[in-house]
Amino acid sequence: MDIGGTFIKYALVDEAGIISELKRQKTSKEGYKALLGQVFNIIEELQNDFKEKNIVGIGIASAGQISHEKGVVLSATDNLPGWAGTRLKEIIEERYNMVCHTDNDVKCAALGEMFFGNGKNIKDFVCIAIGTGVGGAIVENGRLIRGSDGIASEVGHIVIRSGGRRCNCGNKGCYEQYASITALKRIVEEKFGKKYLPKDRGVEWLFEIYDQDERLKLIIDRFADNIADGIVSLVNTVNPKVVIIGGAISSCELLMNKVSESVYEKVMPVFKKNLKIVPALMGNNAALLGVSTYIFNNGKEH
Repeated sequence: MDIGGTFIKYALVDEAGIISELKRQKTSKEGYKALLGQVFNIIEELQNDFKEKNIVGIGIASAGQISHEKGVVLSATDNLPGWAGTRLKEIIEERYNMVCHTDNDVKCAALGEMFFGNGKNIKDFVCIAIGTGVGGAIVENGRLIRGSDGIASEVGHIVIRSGGRRCNCGNKGCYEQYASITALKRIVEEKFGKKYLPKDRGVEWLFEIYDQDERLKLIIDRFADNIADGIVSLVNTVNPKVVIIGGAISSCELLMNKVSESVYEKVMPVFKKNLKIVPALMGNNAALLGVSTYIFNNGKEH
């Protein structure tokens, strides 16, 4: 399963990356016990739905700072209240007598792209997920960069506006306060109210009506520049061959083109020579696929 700040996606995944009966439900905001109960219910639903299958493990991708090695949620923002400190691997393995592996959702998405998508056969790339927040993962020489505590690549909390908007991490001016879908919705509602964001339409609707309102054009162009600002910092720092963008915007050609144009205008010439910016080929399923690879590779990236 893939636990995000807004939805939990879940499915049965086989070794070839074939997904069966993908489903989703809204993520509980009622605290640790409620969210863990939701996780239990999902596992048991899949076990009941696939009794005839040989289910060999449980993979859980989650937003937050996750220790893959220990299977523990080290930290999480208010998007997942009370989630920090959850010993997820231990709890799941004891309850179901089955191997469990867990990791940060965007690190899992990077693995999904590495095995099945636009990161295949590429040793150096950056994966960025634009959703409720902004997540990231950096792959160098075919391995995830994890840092000293295993939680490197918190891309959403790069500061791009010193003294800017307060972030739920406690700092000000973080990337995700300007480049997430949450940020785009907030900015549009501040300017126009809720008329452009009816409940029956997703944020993609804004890109469909881009040409109908000059003020909306300015907002979306600025949003694309905000996304590009963070990417430029990463490209200038780690020199990837490819930047893979996932999340809700990855399927929007207009926005992807604007982000790419902005990055190529701003990044140092030496770094943009061979740089490619591409959407996540596996889309919103990348994290599900990525975390499944841990099950089939005994907890390892390869």
